[in-house]
Amino acid sequence: MIKQFEIEKGIPIPPKPKNTKYPFQRMKVGDSFFVPYSKVKNKKIIQSTFYIFRKETKLKMEIDFAEYKTGLRVWRIK
Repeated sequence: MIKQFEIEKGIPIPPKPKNTKYPFQRMKVGDSFFVPYSKVKNKKIIQSTFYIFRKETKLKMEIDFAEYKTGLRVWRIK
């Protein structure tokens, strides 16, 4: 016996989560997170990920970086 499935119309597709690797969306001004070099090679990788995130979400936010011996710290500054 073939199981029948009802076709439904007008049900929106839920949005895909934006940038789940780094917590940009959850950050408030002044918040920061640390990324060890074992997880990222340099800040350009995080910067490009951030610019894609900002373009997709249209959020007007800015970030800044500090480099340490063991990794990068990323702050939301705007």
